[in-house]
Amino acid sequence: MLEIKYTQKALSDLEEVLAYVAEHSPGSAIKQIRFLKEKIEGLAHTPLMGVHASSKGLATDCRILIASDYLIFYQLCSTQELLILRVLHGKRDYCRIFNQELQNRE
Repeated sequence: MLEIKYTQKALSDLEEVLAYVAEHSPGSAIKQIRFLKEKIEGLAHTPLMGVHASSKGLATDCRILIASDYLIFYQLCSTQELLILRVLHGKRDYCRIFNQELQNRE
């Protein structure tokens, strides 16, 4: 089983999801986070479950897991570690967000 680690941006994304959902439906906020965490934990057992990011127009070597309305961006770092890069709502312009971040790294 793979060890799962999170980038700071991924942790911030989860906090934003919690805050946004809590604002509109306080009872659903924790359920939403639990759902996303369960999906992420499932990646430890089946890391190739998500689609390769290049199939969605992203120029990066990561994968994307669709989790209801959210997209979980992750990367296999080794045979023992998986890194959660971002957790974004599917209606956001995730291609622009992610490609801009890649440009900023260069």
